[in-house]
Amino acid sequence: MKTVIAIAALFLALNITASAQGYKKETAKAKQKVEAAKEAAPKKDAVKAELLDLNTATVAQLEALPGIGKAYASKIVAGRPYKMKSELVSKNIVPKGTYEKCAALIIAKQGTAPAPPVKAPVVKKTPATTK
Repeated sequence: MKTVIAIAALFLALNITASAQGYKKETAKAKQKVEAAKEAAPKKDAVKAELLDLNTATVAQLEALPGIGKAYASKIVAGRPYKMKSELVSKNIVPKGTYEKCAALIIAKQGTAPAPPVKAPVVKKTPATTK
């Protein structure tokens, strides 16, 4: 009986030691993943620099956004200028779901849109009257 108890105690001690070693390995792996994620995460300044300006982007640049195809890109260009990027939804340019897919990648900078073309005033010529 003493032998069975001794064997059980030895088995329990080995099991606890193995569990502790497994815990240490898992903790080390988790720490490595966190460090790798920190290194891979873009810096805030870099993200701001990469934002696509709705007021100056080309159709091709807009098409690269998730959920934006040729039709939406053309509508975005035609709806310029934008004061806020949320105007894409409020002006019914893109659906809310599509906007949510690309909202983190875009910005509407002020004063960057090309000025709309100015139409020259139409001057009507009238026949000269004689006296």
